[in-house]
Amino acid sequence: MGREQLRGLFVLVLLIGGIGCGGPWDPTAALPPILVITAMPLELAPLLELTEVDGTEIINGRTHHLGRIGGAQVALVAGGVSMVNATMAAQAAIDALGVRAIVYCGIAGGASPRIRIGDVIVPEQWAQYQEHVFTDASRTGWRRGWRNESLGHFEMMFPQRVWAARPNDVPDAEELKLWFRVDESLIDAVALAEEGLVLERCTSGGQCVEHQPAVVIGGSGVSGPTFVDDARYRDWVWQTFKPLGFDMETAAVGHVAYANGIPYIGVRGISDMAGANPKENRVESYAPMAARNAASVVAALLHRMVAR
Repeated sequence: MGREQLRGLFVLVLLIGGIGCGGPWDPTAALPPILVITAMPLELAPLLELTEVDGTEIINGRTHHLGRIGGAQVALVAGGVSMVNATMAAQAAIDALGVRAIVYCGIAGGASPRIRIGDVIVPEQWAQYQEHVFTDASRTGWRRGWRNESLGHFEMMFPQRVWAARPNDVPDAEELKLWFRVDESLIDAVALAEEGLVLERCTSGGQCVEHQPAVVIGGSGVSGPTFVDDARYRDWVWQTFKPLGFDMETAAVGHVAYANGIPYIGVRGISDMAGANPKENRVESYAPMAARNAASVVAALLHRMVAR
């Protein structure tokens, strides 16, 4: 058995066989908690409803709720909207609590034509798609230079890969990365956990989507610092990256997880179609429902991990 296979087996044992069940959250336990991050209180609320909270701890100005979901010891935090806040929240919790896995839970905009409001996406990889070079046009076209043009461009915006330090590698060694892969054992656990799970299709005010929302596993997701509500840009991103959805945090957490050698996964409920709706963006109407659907999938995932 090779080094990578041994590492994968070790991670799987920690995630599945070593997740604490029963008893209150114990900061002195041999295994640290699973970190569950959201951006907003709206996304955190349905998770807290499913959590046996034993206490709280303030870390870098953010309240971390310590307890159990489905028997798994967890630390839950609303880390703030956008890439920098997500990065800070993830690294602060890793440093303070020594988390052994990260689950990002929240809402997202739909990008794929097959994704609909209320669906929950669980991509296998995430990219920081708005790491851009902005350039201007000359009389002969867009100015050339050192930038990478392999991903094409949307007007003056040329997306680039990001530099990432390799975990447990030569100090200061970096590599260019586009995709941050999700842990395969967590993806497998979601696939088992979502069987028989019925997602909500109506808001608390009685506004319903016509279809039955579903869990969509696999494919890709993209994250960047902008809220996307433009059909033309949405279509270009779909053609370029083929993501299931857009959000503003998960790929940043994926980068942190990669740098620390910690497994992660992103679970996102679709609240709007990122500009595809010809009338208006539906995020205000459907965000709470989408957040509840994502929380249901996360709770099922954690319960499944304990059961295994």
